[in-house]
Parts: sequence; C-alpha cells; structure tokens
Amino acid sequence: MAEYKATRDLVGIQITTSKLNEKNFLLWEKSVRIFLGAKSELKIVTSAKPASTEKASEEWKRDNYLVMTWLWIMEFWEAIRDTYSIR
Repeated sequence: MAEYKATRDLVGIQITTSKLNEKNFLLWEKSVRIFLGAKSELKIVTSAKPASTEKASEEWKRDNYLVMTWLWIMEFWEAIRDTYSIR
C-alpha cells in the first residue's frame, strides 16, 4: 500500500533549480527524476496506470495528483520569483 503523503510534504519543496526551457530538458528531466525517485513517486511518470483493482487505481490517482501538484507548485513559485524579485 502506498504511503499517504501529507500536505506538509509540499512545504518548502524545490524540485529543481533549473527552470524548464527549450535548451535544458535533459538537465531538468534528470532533476525531476531524482526528486520523484527520492519521494518514491517516479513510477507515476514512468509507468502506466494499474488496471488490477479499484484500490490500486485510486492510490495511483492520488499519487498522480500529488506529483502534478508538486510540478504545478514549482512553476507557480518560479513565476512569482520572476515577477517580483528585484533584479
């Protein structure tokens, strides 16, 4: 059974210091893979959704939403930093 990830797991996370752009996909991908692997969530982006049981499917969906949230938060904070940081 997948371990439940609390909202507190999201506080202060920084998945990568590289902002994804047209020139750095390989570096960005490696950083994201390391982060997700450390959180035991790499399977979400490397595997298909399980079809075995409803429970397994629901756990996969929950973990998928968590990973999507991490990625969204990363983009959100980068946008805020870029908008409001003093240059």
